[in-house]
Amino acid sequence: MVRFINKCSRLVDIVFTPLTLGFLVLLVVSCLAQVFTRYVLNASLPWTEEVARYCFIWTNMLGAAVLTKRKKHAVIDFMVKNLSGLKKRTHEAALCVITMMSAGVLIYQSILLLPVVAMQISPGTGLPMSYVYLSVPVGSAGIFIHMLSDFFDAVFPPKENTQPQGGVA
Repeated sequence: MVRFINKCSRLVDIVFTPLTLGFLVLLVVSCLAQVFTRYVLNASLPWTEEVARYCFIWTNMLGAAVLTKRKKHAVIDFMVKNLSGLKKRTHEAALCVITMMSAGVLIYQSILLLPVVAMQISPGTGLPMSYVYLSVPVGSAGIFIHMLSDFFDAVFPPKENTQPQGGVA
């Protein structure tokens, strides 16, 4: 079970990382297109602002999951630095549980919201707004999976290799 969750976490990271980068590139290209058409051609494209906004939302949600995997999210660790052993693992497990509960609430509530916003259509792109709001459960699910993997690592730490590494004993 632990290895399966760790594989899922790696798979989510493999999928989310290029998607996040793709949305970020599309965000920059959209902004550049808007600036170019507005100030050079004196006519702005109606869809570039919406595309930039929606890419920003997806970049944030997917990027949060990517950063969670790499443990680069915001932390306050001045007291945690002094913990070790069981206390540190207990603290890490508790934080994982709290984060998973928060991600679970986001997943549940945002899924309830999707049918409501599915009827709304974006004026600039003509896309259903549910495509934009889908970023919340997707990103939160990524965070949940990464935290579940970290939880199992804290509760069941990898075994240290106790055998000598070659050489003469």
